[in-house]
Amino acid sequence: MNLPHVVIYSHRSKMGFIMQGLNLPGRRSLLAAWGSLHPWVYAARLYCKNRPTVEVETSRHRMRMQPGVRCYANSFLDNLEENKPSGFREALVNSESILSSADTSPKQQSAGPLEVQDLPEIPRFPARPTLHISLEDITTYIQPLVSRQWTVGHICTGVGENEILSLERHYKFKGFNDVMDFVQGVADISREEKHHARIVIEYSTVDIFSHTHSAYAFDRIGEGELELKKVPGLTRRDVRFAIKIEELHKTFKERGRTVQSVPADLAQLQHRSMKSVLRRYSQK
Repeated sequence: MNLPHVVIYSHRSKMGFIMQGLNLPGRRSLLAAWGSLHPWVYAARLYCKNRPTVEVETSRHRMRMQPGVRCYANSFLDNLEENKPSGFREALVNSESILSSADTSPKQQSAGPLEVQDLPEIPRFPARPTLHISLEDITTYIQPLVSRQWTVGHICTGVGENEILSLERHYKFKGFNDVMDFVQGVADISREEKHHARIVIEYSTVDIFSHTHSAYAFDRIGEGELELKKVPGLTRRDVRFAIKIEELHKTFKERGRTVQSVPADLAQLQHRSMKSVLRRYSQK
């Protein structure tokens, strides 16, 4: 029988009630420890030890927590929230603007998400070797995709060419059959483009992660001398792939087979995506 949580007082009159909250092994352990340890402190430890435990998952930790006992993960998050520097959230939203052109001068960013832009025309298939995207490509292709809930994630964090980015999108559908039909369409696009992205399938959702493994960038080896170097990252192949998937999703949406899902932090995701791609490719 699960007893309600009891506040343990340092008084002998409460000792009998504490004993009632323990199972038989706990009572024996308490009596054996009498005189060698402060009985009420030991009772408190045994009482908490014998309480039922439940699985608790937070945004940072997964751990076991006892009802009525404060969890360290929760206290850590509370302290983080209480001690957050003033202006932290404002700085996150207003630090650098999402650019409407290839100009990288900062502007004041609005707090809301980007206005949804029309899909750009599919670019021509890039010649080999496939080069990374340019600042013009960011303005023409990446920003319209970001406005349609595509995000720029990280395959590998680092500085310069060590930072590998990917185009990512989360889709939600009404059921498993809709998901499988959509994935079949994505597979057809992959065969047509000869470009194979990472696809994660759940019962009613599909997550897509796309970057080019065989991308190339120019590496300076001397004064005025450049050579091609293989560096995975974003190319027009990823752009073509993303636009075609958006067109496929549009047909599913028109047939009523999708579920509209907008992240609560969409504006921050869009801002971080544009900031990441501009930081990576503005120094080329």
